[in-house]
Amino acid sequence: MTTLFPDETIENVREALLRYEDVDLAACALMSRATTDADQTSEEEKAGNNVCDTLENLRAKMKSSVSAERLKVDEEDVAIDLLQYYKSKEFDPKIPISVRFRGQPGVDSGGLLRQAFTSAFDAISQNKVPGLKLFTGQENRLTPVYSSENLLTEIFEILGKMIGHSLIQDGPGFPYLAPAIYWYIATGDLDEAVGRASHIDVVDEDLLMILDKVSNDKSSK
Repeated sequence: MTTLFPDETIENVREALLRYEDVDLAACALMSRATTDADQTSEEEKAGNNVCDTLENLRAKMKSSVSAERLKVDEEDVAIDLLQYYKSKEFDPKIPISVRFRGQPGVDSGGLLRQAFTSAFDAISQNKVPGLKLFTGQENRLTPVYSSENLLTEIFEILGKMIGHSLIQDGPGFPYLAPAIYWYIATGDLDEAVGRASHIDVVDEDLLMILDKVSNDKSSK
């Protein structure tokens, strides 16, 4: 939580967690306060930057659960199954989904959906999907891997659809990215995102050597 809200004190984060007793609700409360305190932001921009309001607006546009798309997924290949679904041109973000694992009993009342998304996001973040490498870096401080194949396949857009569709159905988010990446996705402000970057997010050894040299030179002055 403190990584996602670097401007908040540990006491404020702890108070929000204790008050709401839920990580998502606490995060929404902190985000709302941070948005309100931004003097340079207009009222319209504040409403647009409020994650909770955005999710609620998207949920309001969703169709009834009666019309939910019923997906059967394999427990071992859940990431591939979900990626194929969200890659399909027939995917409609307004239609909710219900999940059932092949060969397993159980009716999805929300738990199976959360389990499926959690397993899929874990596999994707750890590059455990065959033929797919999207991220690099330390655990929970990942940065996207740039490649022409990733661009051509629009895989990150597909992953974004998965994450968004999960969130508006009370599923998990994607808590694996470096703070700078989160900030850029949320605000589009490159300068602010760079300000939250750290040398520990750099995986290129040549760049790390340069950064260490610059840091040492500054320290010696």
